[in-house]
Amino acid sequence: MKAPSKSKARAPRKPKHPDDDHVYCMLPAIGGASVFKEYRPDHRKSSLVVIRLERGEILTPEELADFPRELAFQPNKGGIVPDVFCWTTGPYIVTRQFREWLEELEPGRHAFHPIKVWSSRPIKGVTDHGTYYLILNPPEIDAIIPEGTIFWGGGTGPEEIRPDGSFALSSVGDSACYIKRQAVEGHHLWLLKGAGRQYMFSAELLRRYMMHKLRGLRIKNHCLLK
Repeated sequence: MKAPSKSKARAPRKPKHPDDDHVYCMLPAIGGASVFKEYRPDHRKSSLVVIRLERGEILTPEELADFPRELAFQPNKGGIVPDVFCWTTGPYIVTRQFREWLEELEPGRHAFHPIKVWSSRPIKGVTDHGTYYLILNPPEIDAIIPEGTIFWGGGTGPEEIRPDGSFALSSVGDSACYIKRQAVEGHHLWLLKGAGRQYMFSAELLRRYMMHKLRGLRIKNHCLLK
């Protein structure tokens, strides 16, 4: 006689449109923000500052002065200019429109560093794509609810949180994930503390991103607010 299978908790299927009861884990889109890109100038001093920022370290104004002020990218076959450039663990480099949304939704919360964006070949006749903005150190919020959340490997519960507070969410689509509503209330772009610099979007920010058909990001997963 077969042993009963162990059922795993599942969150509701991802809404077709952003739902205010969810927040969204974001990653670079294939062929979007994941295009080959490099900072300029790329000398040793600027490279060290870039590494420190990617680790989440806070830079002084003097250190930030050494951060590159240009980004060059190689267009994909479709010749798309992404609206968001990023690496898997960030940071995000976004258009003026995206910056304006954050300043409207979260006034005074985010700091930005201007970066000129260039393509290695012309797109619609131009290689200069204007000024984008590097988002500096978004808030990192301790908001995961381990009970019921499915982690990497299928486990669930507090025992999946490592002693240093880090964890890895399941990579399987529609795996359950629960977030403390009160902890993230009023936040629209933030990092999920412990999740390896996982960037999170509110439903409102994602709605604007989708409505304006911006390019460069994809939804990795969604988490239910509780």
